[in-house]
Amino acid sequence: MGLGPLLVPAVGGYLLLTRLYWTRFHASRASGYHLFFQVLVAGSGLLALAYVLASVLEGSCPQVALVWTTWVPFDYSGTFAISAVLGLALPPILNLCYDKERASRNAAARYGNLMELLIADSMKRRAILEFSMRSGKSYIGYATKNEIIAGGEIDVELLPIWSGYRDEKTHKLTITTNYAPVMNESIKQDPVSGSGARLYNDFRIAFPMREVVSVRFFSPEIYKRFQAVKAPTS
Repeated sequence: MGLGPLLVPAVGGYLLLTRLYWTRFHASRASGYHLFFQVLVAGSGLLALAYVLASVLEGSCPQVALVWTTWVPFDYSGTFAISAVLGLALPPILNLCYDKERASRNAAARYGNLMELLIADSMKRRAILEFSMRSGKSYIGYATKNEIIAGGEIDVELLPIWSGYRDEKTHKLTITTNYAPVMNESIKQDPVSGSGARLYNDFRIAFPMREVVSVRFFSPEIYKRFQAVKAPTS
């Protein structure tokens, strides 16, 4: 037997690390070598567990083991196959004990990503955030999703209430668009069938965190107070 079959438990280890909430956020941030060794460790653990399960299965159901070896005549092929299946099957079960939001917050705290922590906190509190973009645009609304994608990049999904821009020199916020009246009207159009709610969701926008300059909680009342204050004249 060559080294080829050993790739099967490695695949199981990768599936486990990237699908299990407890490890997926750390794995997505890991460099190539770190992720490689993490996969090897996880795959080795799955292989040991698979060996125990294969031994139990062979002792309790020898007919199944005989059929398998007839179709796949390789040493320990059943053990390798079970290790890959475990990597796919275990995360949905274990995720019931460790939710995604908690895992995301813990990973953000570990890596010192304050923006992620702020977004996670706002989602828990249902608080309004302002996202100031590199383009000068500002979006104000509710963060609905904070996802880590390939390579550790982070995407944010936002249900906007207002949008505007910040002045290049003074950085003063000016709101130019109010989405709330249009969204509320779309809900009233057909509240029974739910098409209004679907239109409501159609207003969602998504953007990568690398395009965000700053994130902060937004209070409409405080914004109005600042708008009412006149700038001092020289």
